[in-house]
Amino acid sequence: MIISEEGAEMLETYREAFLRLGEMGVIPRDFSTRLAQMAGFRNILVRQYSEFDLNKLLDFLKTKLEDLEQFSDYIKEYLRSKTGD
Repeated sequence: MIISEEGAEMLETYREAFLRLGEMGVIPRDFSTRLAQMAGFRNILVRQYSEFDLNKLLDFLKTKLEDLEQFSDYIKEYLRSKTGD
């Protein structure tokens, strides 16, 4: 939604969306690259869930959950900067 609101070109994948948010300065570029890699993980979960190794999911949740929380914080900060709050 942020990408669309800013008038940027629509994207095809979640990976591209994270990278674009980094280009736009919504999130740090190095962080956007890390999240773009996580988008591939999401695709595996959605498309190959019956074959998925649950240990990989557990490892992901243990090691990457903080990235999702940080992403949320960056988005909140960006939105606050736009509204002046």
